[in-house]
Amino acid sequence: MIKKEAAVRGRPRKAGVEDAVLEAIVTLVRQHGLEAVTIQMVADVAGVGRQTIYRRWPRREDMLLDALVKRTAEKLQRALDMPDGQEIEAICARIFDNLNADGRFTCDLLVLIHNDAAAQLRFREQIVAPWISLVVQRLVNIGVRADLDLRLFAFMLQSALVYQMQLGGQLDDALQERCCRFIRSML
Repeated sequence: MIKKEAAVRGRPRKAGVEDAVLEAIVTLVRQHGLEAVTIQMVADVAGVGRQTIYRRWPRREDMLLDALVKRTAEKLQRALDMPDGQEIEAICARIFDNLNADGRFTCDLLVLIHNDAAAQLRFREQIVAPWISLVVQRLVNIGVRADLDLRLFAFMLQSALVYQMQLGGQLDDALQERCCRFIRSML
């Protein structure tokens, strides 16, 4: 017996809607902060109806995580495209630029998922783990000593920087230089 595929209910999904919604939520959170952003605001900026958003993301946390996962994947790809042998300063600058670009968004999301074990797991698996792996790879490429626990260092670096942002601190040039000096001491 030949199995028929289940018919898709409703209208076909319009291409590009997910990207428009995810970019809209990031832009709005950057401008207004998470608490001020409503689904209607996201819908208006993305040019879609609220039902379109709710159909794809029943919970705001899911939409926010999808946006951050997408942005993280794009940033990781750009970081991987950096030539090997990049100077420590260039690597630190890329890390700081990426975190500063999405710092408020990331911090707001962490507060939102504080009591959501499934969202926390997804955050760790799809954002934290790939970021740590990339930092470790970059540290190995620039010649950091092999006897060091680079995964622990990358985890501690990320944690410290995110904590700095959560406290309202900016990841500025002085902090970036201190991180570069510390990394150089590990060579």
